[in-house]
Amino acid sequence: MDLPSRALSIRQPWADAIVYGGKHAENRGWAPPSTAIGAPLLVHASQHPIPGALPANVTAAWPGTLGAIIGTVQLTGVHRATGGCCAPWGEPDAWHWELTQPRPLPDPIPCPGRLRLWTPPPQVLQQLAHATPTASAASVPYHDAHTPYIRAVTKALVALGVAIHDWDTMPDDPRTTHITLDTGPATAAYGDADVGLLWSEESGWAIAWDTRESGRYSALADLGTDVLPTPQAVAELARDALTTRPAPLRGRWATYRDFGDNDDLADRLTIYHDEPHVRRSTKPPF
Repeated sequence: MDLPSRALSIRQPWADAIVYGGKHAENRGWAPPSTAIGAPLLVHASQHPIPGALPANVTAAWPGTLGAIIGTVQLTGVHRATGGCCAPWGEPDAWHWELTQPRPLPDPIPCPGRLRLWTPPPQVLQQLAHATPTASAASVPYHDAHTPYIRAVTKALVALGVAIHDWDTMPDDPRTTHITLDTGPATAAYGDADVGLLWSEESGWAIAWDTRESGRYSALADLGTDVLPTPQAVAELARDALTTRPAPLRGRWATYRDFGDNDDLADRLTIYHDEPHVRRSTKPPF
């Protein structure tokens, strides 16, 4: 990557929201200099957080690092807030800094922050020169770009005690995933039904089960409205849905985006692109 020469100090949880949570607009009372537009920017997490700025279930899976540079973004533009733009992150009466390509550093680099844009000291820049941020979206084939994210979800599920039998990613349009869960005490709310987790880049996550012993899922329930929640959030939603079976959908699985949308999904997926192995398989039994 190009070594950024400027840093911006941002209070938590907003710094993590930019690097890990898809926050694509930073609200400021001032515009950056024109020379900063189109250049990479260091994200520095300030020493003092803002308690309660986001719900705990949103921030639980984020590192919450304080007083350190935690990642980089590309500053692609800036504009004044108009008509509720940049939802849900944009605030009225502010300059919206347009951010893309968030990439966490493997290890945060501790250093004090400053107001406005600032240049890190030489020793910090030297550490940055040896850092290796996560791969860019262009370095991973489009139809495999979701696989590292799914792998991170499976690890989070296992860490919470949700047993997995198998999982597959499908390089289709839209891209999809099927995770087969092992039946046992964790799935007692579903009796003898087969239970699995489904993901689509258009609809996000759902839990599905077979109510007719047909070998195909016949009931499905949404797990949230974000198509790319953090792996920890997915694991917690799945664990809760396994404990108390949710009411099945009566209509179609909701869609929140189209696979052809020009949005920030590709950038959000790059956070997980440090795992090289990719799996392919067939469509899920739904």
